[in-house]
Amino acid sequence: MKRRLTALLLTLTVLATAFPAAVSFSAAADGYVGTYPEQLVEGADIRIISYNVLVAQEDFSWSPWVLGNRPQLFADFVNYYKPDVIGLQECSKLWHIAIRELLGDKYEFIFPDISADGDDENCSLLLYDKTKYDVVKTELYKYSVSNSIQMRHMAIALFQNKADGRKFAVSSTHLNSGWEGSGGDNTPQRTIQAGELVKKAQTWLSKNKCPFISTGDMNATIDEVPYQTIANSNVLFDVDPNPISGCVDHIFCSVEATCLYTAQVRDQAIRAASDHWPLIADIKLPVVTPAYTLGDPNKDGATDIEDALLALRYSLGLKKPTTNQRKAADVDGDGVVTVSDVLIIMRYIARIIDTF
Repeated sequence: MKRRLTALLLTLTVLATAFPAAVSFSAAADGYVGTYPEQLVEGADIRIISYNVLVAQEDFSWSPWVLGNRPQLFADFVNYYKPDVIGLQECSKLWHIAIRELLGDKYEFIFPDISADGDDENCSLLLYDKTKYDVVKTELYKYSVSNSIQMRHMAIALFQNKADGRKFAVSSTHLNSGWEGSGGDNTPQRTIQAGELVKKAQTWLSKNKCPFISTGDMNATIDEVPYQTIANSNVLFDVDPNPISGCVDHIFCSVEATCLYTAQVRDQAIRAASDHWPLIADIKLPVVTPAYTLGDPNKDGATDIEDALLALRYSLGLKKPTTNQRKAADVDGDGVVTVSDVLIIMRYIARIIDTF
């Protein structure tokens, strides 16, 4: 009898492992409390997170490849720390589905699928807060070596803040692993990929004139050549002034921005979500001088009678404004400079109104 009971218990254990219980992603965990700053640190403008969430696949039924409650842990983490952009790696199709369900309409993927029919999911992609940012442009860059349709490439996006217009670019990538099966040491391939990452960042910096932030599982520690190729490039720097020696995940940033806070997030509440710890960086963006100031078409720093007279000349066709002069004089925002704009400027000068 004892042997039969033992055999029955073993059978039940195997069945439970082979057919894990269905997981509901509908309810957030109660009382999630992180151990790092919940809000942006003082002076920072954006919060960037890099996270390898550990792939989940339908044809695996054993840990660690099952989803389990990992998406819920991830969603609680995101809802608590409220990042602006997340660079994700190993974010397979099952993750896509669960994240969409859990995070709702606030966050949106960039490049969730590579092919038009969605059969080839992208595992290195970006997730951003679409309530705060518009996506100006995107690029999916495939490395020249060791490229994979799912993993070994770089997703890039240029974001623009809806409130103040400031822009910044973010990339997410997953470089080749140190050892691929029996292929031996892949340092040469990873180094080439790291060099291409730097060149791509340089191109985006040149074209867009705004900070470039690189997130990802670089599969390289700080003493390895691929990491040093990026960190010593004079294009990107590690946001962590004292990077953890054994860490293979990194966030790099161009010199145009300043990282005010960074950490490897070792919240116990998210410990079971992945075999990687997320990285967090609070970054200060450069102050951008506006191309024009409303009500100041002559750009002398004040709205006075000279601006009103200049707007009048524009409205009568006596002087042709530049694009920025027209925008500065068009205080009612109808797209043209008319006498109405002149009268509004005069009311502002007379302090009848205090804003345009």
